[in-house]
Amino acid sequence: MGALPQRPTIDDVQRFVFTPGCTEASCHDTATKAGALDLSSAEVSYRELVEVSASNPSAKSQNLLRVVSGDPDSSFLFRKLVSPGPGEGTPMPTVDDRLAAPYLDLVARWIEQGAAR
Repeated sequence: MGALPQRPTIDDVQRFVFTPGCTEASCHDTATKAGALDLSSAEVSYRELVEVSASNPSAKSQNLLRVVSGDPDSSFLFRKLVSPGPGEGTPMPTVDDRLAAPYLDLVARWIEQGAAR
């Protein structure tokens, strides 16, 4: 695995999390866009995540954003990775392929540190 960056950018999150775990299974690629979310490249991922309203009906009714810069716990993306609430769908990635702790920490650090480009 190697050392993950301590001050991650969207490029790091894309390389270590989104590309191998979210687009390879044809879930959040350009064609499928599960949950109306395309994570096919760092540029697209950033545009579709940071300070953007979640499309899940339950999350939308709570006015949740996909990524709240500086606040992983209020970010729907992080909730989906850790433990979605009632009506918020299944955990991502799928149960058979849960994200390992170092990668969860990478996403949390990225959001906590301001969701840097």
